[in-house]
Amino acid sequence: MSPVWATPLSELVENSKGTPIHLEGDWEFYPRVFLSESEERTGAMQTLKVPGIWNSVLGSGEGYGTYRLVLQKPNFVEKDQVFGIKILDVATASRVIWNGKLLGSSGTVGKSRPESDPSYVFQLYPLPWREGTNELLIEISNFHHSKGGMWEPPYMGEWNKLYKESEADLASSLFLAGSVFIIALYHFGLFYFRRTDKGNLTCPHFQYQWIS
Repeated sequence: MSPVWATPLSELVENSKGTPIHLEGDWEFYPRVFLSESEERTGAMQTLKVPGIWNSVLGSGEGYGTYRLVLQKPNFVEKDQVFGIKILDVATASRVIWNGKLLGSSGTVGKSRPESDPSYVFQLYPLPWREGTNELLIEISNFHHSKGGMWEPPYMGEWNKLYKESEADLASSLFLAGSVFIIALYHFGLFYFRRTDKGNLTCPHFQYQWIS
């Protein structure tokens, strides 16, 4: 077993000192339940590893459920110091609840295909700590992909550090996309003036496949 996965997530957050980390490890999972719709935390709870899929629990990729994580406020957190969380990729719609407050959603979660709307938009939210126990719920539904669940682990850390990393990642992605676009435009220009050379169209095709 990985040393990271063997460490309780609350301990990982405490040891991080605010440096953003992936919340990889054991999560509570409540199949076919949206916990935000009930104050009770009883029922058929199971433990699932994140990142991972829920197919073995639900019998297929289709369905819905709630991932729950209970975290103690870290000892190093100062008054009014805010953390943040970044949700990268889940299958295929999700909403995030922190201490009973809905932070936002990607797509529309539902208990059936007509009620749900898939989306792969990443989410970034601030997380203000309260004293003692804090509860994170990530409710997910999937009726549009063969594999459901939390494919990617949430990324959590001190807000300013997390936000700066996200900005750097976005800038890097935009630079890469812009570079590929310029190169592709160059080759299309060559093809326009040298239509007999089909090789100029091959390069943009492979560039597109590589970036996507």
